Amino acid sequence: MLKESSLEKWFKFEMAKLNSGVVVKKKPLKELVKEERPKTKAKDGSLYYFNKEELLKLKTGLPENMASVMLPISFYISLDTRKNVYIAEKASLDLLKHLGEVPRDSELSDGRYWMSKVLVIDLMKRHPTIFQFVRY
Repeated sequence: MLKESSLEKWFKFEMAKLNSGVVVKKKPLKELVKEERPKTKAKDGSLYYFNKEELLKLKTGLPENMASVMLPISFYISLDTRKNVYIAEKASLDLLKHLGEVPRDSELSDGRYWMSKVLVIDLMKRHPTIFQFVRY
């Protein structure tokens, strides 16, 4: 059995710190809009607050079947793919299609839909509490 190097231990520790604020209990949009102050829990035990106005705006005009999308939507990023990120849920991709952020004919490939990190950062600026980065 190989021993874990000091560098590998340090790397795992740093990655855990980067992901400490990542939501571990996502909630459906239709439930979040009912809450007076929408929130959920992050990995480090802190509360992750959603912007209620942002949620209401998002839900407006959304087909009922899409109101069950789980939020926040996670974009996964690794050191190997620094310029690109991916989502791994069809419902998240459907929401991005509805928002006009990706082409209507976009599909998951091998369970992932890849996007440019630059485009996702712009998307997060416009919808700051709806999306999150998860580093791995």
